Amino acid sequence: MTPVYSTELVTDAQQFAELAPAWGRLYQRSGAATPFQSHAWLHSWWLSYGRTGRLRLLVVRDGRELVAAAPLMLVRSPVPSLVPLGGAISDYGDVLLDDEHGEPAVAALTEGLASAARTALIDFREVRPGGAVERVYDRWRGPRRRVHDSLCLELPAVPMADLVARLPSSKAQRVRAKLRKLTALGVERHVVQPDEVDGALRRLLELHQLQWQGRKVTTEHLQTRFCEHLVRSVGPMVRSGDAVVTEFRLDEDVVAVDLTLLSRRLAGVISTGRIRGCGSGRRMSR
Repeated sequence: MTPVYSTELVTDAQQFAELAPAWGRLYQRSGAATPFQSHAWLHSWWLSYGRTGRLRLLVVRDGRELVAAAPLMLVRSPVPSLVPLGGAISDYGDVLLDDEHGEPAVAALTEGLASAARTALIDFREVRPGGAVERVYDRWRGPRRRVHDSLCLELPAVPMADLVARLPSSKAQRVRAKLRKLTALGVERHVVQPDEVDGALRRLLELHQLQWQGRKVTTEHLQTRFCEHLVRSVGPMVRSGDAVVTEFRLDEDVVAVDLTLLSRRLAGVISTGRIRGCGSGRRMSR
């Protein structure tokens, strides 16, 4: 029998917060999900960047359990549009789809999005190739268009020695020389515990500011709201195993901080360098 799903458009921020447990279970069952679709990341982003009356969170349920979700918000300029939560500080936008429920859940989410959008554009930007929203796009019966977004370099999950071996010989030699210098200096790696995360992330942002001092920097990364979002979201992600924070120390001084966001198919690194987005776009309208 074809399952019967219920759909709901959530517009209340408190209700969004209360979805955390069910959202977390759906996230774990969504193979294509990136860390930027986790509840901790998206809800924290909403608290820092959301605007009252703009939340448009479409959820699909099988009984009480979530089987699909589209985390969106309404923007009115240049045209009325539904866009993913996460904004420019998130590398990827996407929906969540329970892998066990297959095409019926995709169909229910697609129909729900069409109803929620009405005459608005649905503009999914920075979608990672193979993202779940591509399945919605394939089912969309109204006008639709693919657009190009940021280019992204993704590295395979292999040991450093194997990765360096893929470089041209001259570059590989330089990288190996730098790695030997780091080893000789005695830089130590320290995985940050959950109760240490807040301080480590503040040090990451301080080092980021020092690294880019006197050069063009993404100003948003220097804002208080960005710091609050990062600290608020990453703590729960570390506790759930969806993130790892690492400090690199030299003679007890922290010289670098690395934040790794984890999902089933992707590990995204944020360090003292600039954060860049990547992916492709999907635009749909009725």
